[in-house]
Amino acid sequence: MGGGGSSGGSGGTTTTGNAGFSYRDQLSKKVQINTNYSYNYNNSTSLNSSISTIVGTDAPTYSSNESKSTSNSKNHRFSFELEADLDSNNFLRITPEISLSNSLNGSNFSTLQTGFIHQDQIGGNSSTSKNPSLGITAFYQHVFKKPRRNFSLQLSLNSRKQESDQERNSNIIYYANASNTVVKDSLVHRIVERDNLTKNYRASVTFTEPLSANTQFEFNGQINYNGYDNTAITSNINSAGISKPIDSLSNIYDYSFTQARLAFNYRYGLNNTSKVRFSAGLTAVPGVLSGTKVSLGTTTHRNSFNLIPIARFQYMFSRQHSIQLNYSGNATEPTFDQIQPVRDVSNPQNPVVGNPDLKVTFNHAINLNYNNYLANQKLNYSIGANVTFIDNSVVRNRVTIPDSYGSFKYETRFLNMNGAYRAGGNYSISKQFYNRKYNLSYSGNISYNNGVAMSNDVKNVTQTWNVSQRFGPRINPTEWMEVNPSVSYTLLKSNNTLDLSEVNTKTWALNVDGRFYMWQTLILGYSASKNFVSGIRANLTSNPLVINAYVQKELWKRRATVSFQAFDILKQNNFVNVDVNGLVTTETKSNALSRYFMLKASVRLQKWTGAKARNGMQIRRRGDGSFY
Repeated sequence: MGGGGSSGGSGGTTTTGNAGFSYRDQLSKKVQINTNYSYNYNNSTSLNSSISTIVGTDAPTYSSNESKSTSNSKNHRFSFELEADLDSNNFLRITPEISLSNSLNGSNFSTLQTGFIHQDQIGGNSSTSKNPSLGITAFYQHVFKKPRRNFSLQLSLNSRKQESDQERNSNIIYYANASNTVVKDSLVHRIVERDNLTKNYRASVTFTEPLSANTQFEFNGQINYNGYDNTAITSNINSAGISKPIDSLSNIYDYSFTQARLAFNYRYGLNNTSKVRFSAGLTAVPGVLSGTKVSLGTTTHRNSFNLIPIARFQYMFSRQHSIQLNYSGNATEPTFDQIQPVRDVSNPQNPVVGNPDLKVTFNHAINLNYNNYLANQKLNYSIGANVTFIDNSVVRNRVTIPDSYGSFKYETRFLNMNGAYRAGGNYSISKQFYNRKYNLSYSGNISYNNGVAMSNDVKNVTQTWNVSQRFGPRINPTEWMEVNPSVSYTLLKSNNTLDLSEVNTKTWALNVDGRFYMWQTLILGYSASKNFVSGIRANLTSNPLVINAYVQKELWKRRATVSFQAFDILKQNNFVNVDVNGLVTTETKSNALSRYFMLKASVRLQKWTGAKARNGMQIRRRGDGSFY
């Protein structure tokens, strides 16, 4: 069982609650069942302030946004699992699942745009939704008498329906260029009714054949079908409260995506004495995307075929000392909306035009990891590096077009571009002293992203660096005391070729947390953090000192706990975030429930039983006490 309470750790204020029940029983020597039911709810309120800059070949557009949003959601989930050991070599598991979720959302917003586009939008949205889903999965495994020869089959069927109604009420004020002269005052009051049905059918078969004591062949074949039936009807509401559907703003379409994967893999180095371990394989991926956009009278049918190589190499100097190199490829099809060759004006302020000639995006990823643990010196260090090259990235081309009131708006188009890649590295080192009572650790990572996009058919390259460093000792001088101080530094630096301005934010953070164990069942804990933020515009910058504390009492042989928690005792908390996404840079400040207190009680009621091994393999216990 679980109770509710306000939570921290992100922008906004949130009240959550959950409850769960599980029952597992051995019906016979060969059959056992496991049932689970869970319920949770989430109520949240968020106040957000943000400043955005949109750059391109035109003059920049600056946007100041204020919003308040509320959300109320509830979710029920029930699953039933039946496991049957048909005999010593055959195993069957069948798992049906049912879930139902409901949500009620509302928001009020104001967006003030200046610069190249000068207009204001003030309004509110409200929506309700209901999402029932059904699914069932069947898994069968056959273990042959020959060791390591296995065959398995899995089938799954899932259906999900989403019904929602959204009311949009906004006032758009257009200004003459840079002046405050109002050109047009447009009221928009609309209802959007959505009815979406998603079906998924999947079948997968796996076969493993040992070739020698140290090698084996693996095959996996699967086929996956996703079908979508979507309806979105937009209606205008006049001053008398009468609604009338608008065909140009409605969107009715259905499509399906069917994909097969045939993977062949060879593995070497299966025994514990082999220092060299590697695998190599090839995956063939044929696919078909087919659909109809009823509201626009268009049809789409396209076939694809991709070959994806996979390679992995590992050298074991010892059990604690190794180096590993991996290569993998991944092909991503354009989405259905991205390839529609007509203009979608369901959002009049941002029409979207698809491109039927889009190619498949292919990612080449290379990862290198080195790890060494010197047991006698209690020293561990590791180094990692990764790089990804992206062919035929699907990017947005943001084009400015005139609107009906003498101003401008952005139209989104899509095209393929090369030149995008990302690279990164990480490292860590830790040293233990005095029988692990003291531990020194230093870690860091660095990443670089070279992104490409278009503005008015002109190429833009966005270069973004993320750097973070952390030094964090861990001190446990006695069994009843734990202290964990740390200092960290993060850097975000970004620029693009179409704008001379630069994002350069830096954050220093000082943190400490710890706990005291008293009389074995009483715990006193605390945490404190002080952040120093620079590079964010003045009205968003904050350097809070956040102090939390708690006291916890364990009861009934630690099966139950009662705790009292105090959050942000000095009432200084807030959350600031900087996001760089192509041509748009956004700085956001979200509210938090600053100072609050929480009383929490929890009881763990469970009964665990034993289980015998299957086919000589050790049985592993799940977190809830049941067995794999």
